[in-house]
Amino acid sequence: MSHPSHLPQDLEFLLKGLERRIADISHAMEKGKKVLDTADLLRLAAWDVADTGLCIVDENGLFVDVNPAYTRIYGYSCEELVGRPFTMMLPEASEAMGKKALKDFFDNGGEPVMEWEARKKDGTLFPILATAGLFKDEKGTKYKITSVMDISRSRKERDLHQRLGFIFENLKEEIFLINPDTLCFEEANASALNNSGFDLNTLRSMAFWELFIGAEGAVFKELVAEMESCSEGKRRFQVYICRRDKTCYEAEVRLQRIRTEETCVIAMLVRDISESMETLRALKESEENLSEAQQVAGIGSWKLNRNTEILRWSRQMFRIMGLSPDGSPPDFASFLKQVPEKDHAHIEKALDAAWNEGEAFQLEHGVFVKGELRILSVMGRAIRDDQGRVQHLVGTSQDITEKKKAEAELHKLTMAIEQSTNVVFITDRHGTIEYVNGVFERVTGYVREEAIGQNPRILASGETRPETYASLWETILSGHTWRGDFKNKTKGGSFYWGKGLITPVRGLGGEIVHFLAIQEDITEKKQAEERALYLETYDVQTGLLNRDSFIRRLDGEFSGTGAGLLIDIDGFKLVNDQIGYARGDQVLRALIRTVHQVMDARLAADRWFMGRFGGDQMALFIRNMGSAEALALGEEIRRQVEAKRFEDSGLRLTVSAGLAMIPEHAGDAATLLAVLDAALGKAKELGKNRCRIFVPKDREGELKRATFHKKQRILDALAADRFEVWYQPLLHLASRKIFHYEALVRMRETDGSVVLPGAFIQAAERHGLVGSIDRVVAQKTFVLQALLEKQGRKISFSMNLSARDLADAGMAAFLQKSIKESGADPQKLIFEITETAAIQDMDRALDFIRQMKALGCRFSLDDFGVGFTSFVYLRELGVDYIKIDGSFIRKLHERQEDRSVVRAIAQMARELGIMTVAEFVEVPETLEILSGFGVDFGQGFFIGKPAPAALAFSRIPVQP
Repeated sequence: MSHPSHLPQDLEFLLKGLERRIADISHAMEKGKKVLDTADLLRLAAWDVADTGLCIVDENGLFVDVNPAYTRIYGYSCEELVGRPFTMMLPEASEAMGKKALKDFFDNGGEPVMEWEARKKDGTLFPILATAGLFKDEKGTKYKITSVMDISRSRKERDLHQRLGFIFENLKEEIFLINPDTLCFEEANASALNNSGFDLNTLRSMAFWELFIGAEGAVFKELVAEMESCSEGKRRFQVYICRRDKTCYEAEVRLQRIRTEETCVIAMLVRDISESMETLRALKESEENLSEAQQVAGIGSWKLNRNTEILRWSRQMFRIMGLSPDGSPPDFASFLKQVPEKDHAHIEKALDAAWNEGEAFQLEHGVFVKGELRILSVMGRAIRDDQGRVQHLVGTSQDITEKKKAEAELHKLTMAIEQSTNVVFITDRHGTIEYVNGVFERVTGYVREEAIGQNPRILASGETRPETYASLWETILSGHTWRGDFKNKTKGGSFYWGKGLITPVRGLGGEIVHFLAIQEDITEKKQAEERALYLETYDVQTGLLNRDSFIRRLDGEFSGTGAGLLIDIDGFKLVNDQIGYARGDQVLRALIRTVHQVMDARLAADRWFMGRFGGDQMALFIRNMGSAEALALGEEIRRQVEAKRFEDSGLRLTVSAGLAMIPEHAGDAATLLAVLDAALGKAKELGKNRCRIFVPKDREGELKRATFHKKQRILDALAADRFEVWYQPLLHLASRKIFHYEALVRMRETDGSVVLPGAFIQAAERHGLVGSIDRVVAQKTFVLQALLEKQGRKISFSMNLSARDLADAGMAAFLQKSIKESGADPQKLIFEITETAAIQDMDRALDFIRQMKALGCRFSLDDFGVGFTSFVYLRELGVDYIKIDGSFIRKLHERQEDRSVVRAIAQMARELGIMTVAEFVEVPETLEILSGFGVDFGQGFFIGKPAPAALAFSRIPVQP
């Protein structure tokens, strides 16, 4: 048996108070007293209605008396216990120890609050909390009074509350931690800070005795020294404490030395006893009030007269009811007015039984206190006069509102966790799993017994980068919540995706003691996204990049050098006709593997990429390769394919290839593909099974035909209103919100396919049609902006203007008129121009910018950083934004030189008051780097792809 370290301190004060009350009760039971006066009756009533078990044992260990609560706890009647040994309440194994403890008690005096294992009448063993006091009667006979509390339920609830971290938050006692070397305060809980009025920094500069009125440091230094030298390591005393606002209160202070393996600290527990001491002093004048006021702190006592229905309340009862203790209590009818009507019948039934049958009662009911509904736990018992008639009811009332709320919240929390559709688990500070819910078991395949005691690493897929784990631990150990997605592995080895959060749970001292993880199983969503992304990027049959993805990759290669190859399988249509399309696809995949083998044998994987351009065509691009090397590579591919035997039948195939170089033959993707197609056509014209590097003569006929064809396609699309505007979001990096989009043109073909600008813009510029296209884009964007504005959606747009637009004398007037007619907000419109377009006619460009800015529009300088004159013209153009060229952004997370350029541009722009936009943001690492540099906006596929208006704005919230 030992003093439990987790004992609530309020309980210890309660039990000590009961010792004094019991001693007082014994006086009322003096031998030979025939008639009990009112004070005696109240003492006996207090003995009877106490909810704590009380017993009196003589020196022989025989019961002298027990109260009703004691019999309820053990299941015996009073008659079954009086005169019998107290050891019948102990397990057989503890009887000898109990007898020895009784002898030590009578020899040495009182004993502390202890936990025992006790035995009920039915043999059930259960835990109790007990303390005892010694008193003598007038003859000097010694008796032991023991108070007992069944803590079976409270122990379970306590353990659960400790796990969920509720204890410290609800602790009302003031706790200070003292440095044993300096004797200055180190820490204090919320109750201590609130009651003292001092902040923690101020307390840390104070020796602990500086809180006490009239305290001498030497005295308390000596007290601490004595405490350190004794084995118990405790001291208790009463002092007056001065708050920061100079008000004072009487307090009981306990000092306790606490040692761990790492440290030593002195805990100072302060209990404000001002009210209780004031009550005790006042109740010394009234013996009747003394027995009522010395109940349990927070429990009010009352007495109801049957004839007059007058209530008498203790001071605590006044406080419970929200009334001044100096006032008069209401009569019973007035009291009922504070009780909800639904509880009236419940109360009246209990009182009727008490008045008529003398039955004790216990019930719970609501009461309105200053307009707030509170819940009271009430116990009462009838008091009879000399003729046995019930004249009074006495009892206690306790406000259990917070307890009920805590129980309800605990129940809700437990049910929510168990019934949640999400994976939930709790770990200790070091990551050891302590709890998992049912969903965890179903999703991961680990049952609760297998998971508890393990580290969440049992779920690791092996695909998460170390820096992600480092960021996670840094976040949660600093007290913040981490959010993100994880790819996990089940017990069976399959993978699943979890989207969720990990949040720290703090303990009694505010330190992190647990981590709570909640994950939503998003496996199906991730698989669907991955499948959609794959289908959007790759050719299903071959696994190669599809045409659009290849062109997007190709768009970013024109700042360097390289070679393009367009490979066509000679006569492949006949092969499909002969062996069927299913086997033809197998042959195609085998041929592609042959090409891969050639490429892998000669080049690193990061130097080239390949895409499928049609049923029998593949395109390759190789970085940093000259024409001679490219031709040799093409010939090697041709030879390997020619030497290969496909299918069991020994099918032989040949390929033709067109080659072209950048920048020699093309400056953009559309041109490169055109010249590759021309070179390939010439190779086939010359007999197939050959490679040919492009020469200008290859395009003479093709260019004439293509130019006329493209011009006609553009004119037809303009006439049929088949130019669409798609919108790509820009992310504001500081707020991580999207409220700006770029308008991008797309041409819809008659077959419903969508053509990217790279395939028609050059032709439009060559034939003077780009201005007409820009007008369509502008008008549709203006109308959309006005519509969104009316819906409360605060969205701004940027759109491109060509050099022809700046040179067009009527363009500014057209735009101004269109803005006014559409009702668009000019301040939400931004026009993107390139440096090259502006410097062709600087005066006209400046005039155009001035006219549009006068209306409220703003301007952005596109492709910034690639021209050495950019910094010269930046100030003259007076732009509001600069868009950093994508060639610096695409590999920002890999190239230090790119990071240096972007950092310098961002710093320069800030100093000039110009906003910055970074395009081609394709990975999360790039986004974080840009945020660190102070770039204002990010744009790219990682943030969002271009989409028609109906899709782009379907999820934008209405803003106030």
